[in-house]
Amino acid sequence: MYMKHRFRFFMPAVALKPLGVHDQCQLSDNEFVHLSQVLRLPVGEPIELVDGEGTVAQARIAAIAGKKALLTIDEITSFPPRHTPLITAIGALKPGFIDELLPVLTELGCDQLHVFLQAKVAKHRLQDKALLRWHNIAQAASKQCKRAFFPQISVWPSLDSFIAHASQQPWTRLYLQAGAPTALIDLPPAPPAGCCLVIGGEKGLEAQEEIALQGEGFTPAHLGPLILRAYTAILAATAIISGKRSNNLPVPAQPHTP
Repeated sequence: MYMKHRFRFFMPAVALKPLGVHDQCQLSDNEFVHLSQVLRLPVGEPIELVDGEGTVAQARIAAIAGKKALLTIDEITSFPPRHTPLITAIGALKPGFIDELLPVLTELGCDQLHVFLQAKVAKHRLQDKALLRWHNIAQAASKQCKRAFFPQISVWPSLDSFIAHASQQPWTRLYLQAGAPTALIDLPPAPPAGCCLVIGGEKGLEAQEEIALQGEGFTPAHLGPLILRAYTAILAATAIISGKRSNNLPVPAQPHTP
């Protein structure tokens, strides 16, 4: 049977998780503008709500009055966290490049994106307004591709600071190196604890950065005989790692009534 596409809207977990079937709620101002002025959805239209933390609700537009839309909850589903989290850490790229990367990384299933500064890279690339913009882009992309969990995005003042964080995690640790003895695609499937992949910015990783990575158990891997731009390498590597976890999927979520 054909099912009509349902547009998805964000609702913070603090508002969505306590709701039950037949409860009513309202969207935030920004989401209401998108519903009423951009999509122009009518009363009675079925939609979806997501909190980015694993809860997705099926709802209907019960009423639209002034600058508010009243929604009625029909069903709520709680999804378990993704098995084998995928963590991508990249050197800060030129303005706009990460904006373009984020929707694709979100669709590929990147669970965490860490952006770190490298030597001689301008600090303004990691301004607070850039981080806020990236969160908004990831949220929009998550709604579009129907993700229950939004990617987590963090910034680091240096690769060393990120390595210190990664050293406390149970992840398998990899980094891209053009001359590595092993191809990324030939590595075994990612384990349930997750896989972290580090990729340098436009100039790649410096020798001392690779030494620091190796000192914390990061293994080098390559993408093939060609030298790829950082932009291309990030997408290709993330796609490969994402494919390696396809045999370790979470248990299907079940609808529930809180």
